Amino acid sequence: MNETSIYSNSGKYKDGLYLALDKHSKNTDVFIASAFFTRHEYIEELVKNGCKVHLVVRLGFPTSSKALRKVLGLRNVFVRYFTSARFHPKLYLFEDIAFIGSSNLTGSGILTNNELNVSIDKDHAGFDRVRDIFADYWDNAAVLKSDVLSKYEEAETVMKKAKGEYEDKMKGISLVELPNTNWQGRKKKNPNLYVETVQRKYQTFLSAFKELESEYLSVNKRLISDDVLPLRLEIHRFMNYIKDIPMQGRTSKGVEHPIRRGEDLKLFVRNQIHNFHDERGHHNFSDVIGKYKKLTTAFESSESIQNLSAEDLLDSLLCVNAFKEHIRSSGEITTVRDTFYKSNDINRVKASITYLLFGKEEFEVRVSKCCVSDDYKLNDFGPNSMKELYGWINPDGIPLYNNRVSSSMSWLGYGNL
Repeated sequence: MNETSIYSNSGKYKDGLYLALDKHSKNTDVFIASAFFTRHEYIEELVKNGCKVHLVVRLGFPTSSKALRKVLGLRNVFVRYFTSARFHPKLYLFEDIAFIGSSNLTGSGILTNNELNVSIDKDHAGFDRVRDIFADYWDNAAVLKSDVLSKYEEAETVMKKAKGEYEDKMKGISLVELPNTNWQGRKKKNPNLYVETVQRKYQTFLSAFKELESEYLSVNKRLISDDVLPLRLEIHRFMNYIKDIPMQGRTSKGVEHPIRRGEDLKLFVRNQIHNFHDERGHHNFSDVIGKYKKLTTAFESSESIQNLSAEDLLDSLLCVNAFKEHIRSSGEITTVRDTFYKSNDINRVKASITYLLFGKEEFEVRVSKCCVSDDYKLNDFGPNSMKELYGWINPDGIPLYNNRVSSSMSWLGYGNL
């Protein structure tokens, strides 16, 4: 329809923004970019209405740490943040309409303040531009984690007492700057970029995987008992089936698969699970069980890792498909024992694996450091190998996440992961 409307929260014109937002807040994806956030009730309403919410805020007064804490653990709510004072948008984006203007996501902003906002529908020439702008915000914002929020809570507490102390506390949170904010074209380099990228990817993937896990359990049929193989590894075998049979080994790179939602997604996924259960050629789990037992025995604890011989350590690492394929692509696998320890000191290998599996930092940080940090990365055992190894045996129950899994879940309808 290519329409625009104006919302000012005025009694005179009866044009409240909240009523307009509520009209579109049912069973849909919602994308919100708001410099200030205090109105957690609206996010909770969206979740109750079957929405999936992507929220980007600025960590800075008057954004409420209490409100953020209320929504941080909600299912289907993803929160990211900037700290830059230049982050100042007020955008509410739905599948078919966008609201843009002066209203922050606060009670006063969407309910009582005299504000000025406009809406544009999906047929408006600027609608796709708005979607692209939000995508840029989302891709560059950092995932809000509990430890960061705790630091912000401290900063918020002292803010009114002493501005200087507030700024000192805020220094404990890594700077998250908007991209290309300097008109001379220079962009500040973020030293934690790789860690933040991994956090972003896992944030989206883990939510989708929980939905898939729920559907897998709903068919009430496990092929392997949980005491033999964790559910996440049986589902990983299902992901391999999707890649090999329905997708016929094709990659999803550059291909946009349809995004499915609600009952359409559930029905499609359940049908594929039933097909997998009927495809007996993919029911031989002996190789998977053997690898899992070998890895869990070898890497059961920090002590077991330290007690491994060089040969047993390498044999265990060769259970990781990404590592094995890398070795095959670069030469004869029989020669790996002669080359691996020439480029990797055995004590460094043990230290890296121990940190990956048993380090005290959040798992995304550990995975990232083992991929790129000079203190932990290994030669020939690259990022894909590290991520796969962690997915096999981590104590946190995190599933395997790689390009193969991402392609399969995209094909199922979970979107670009």
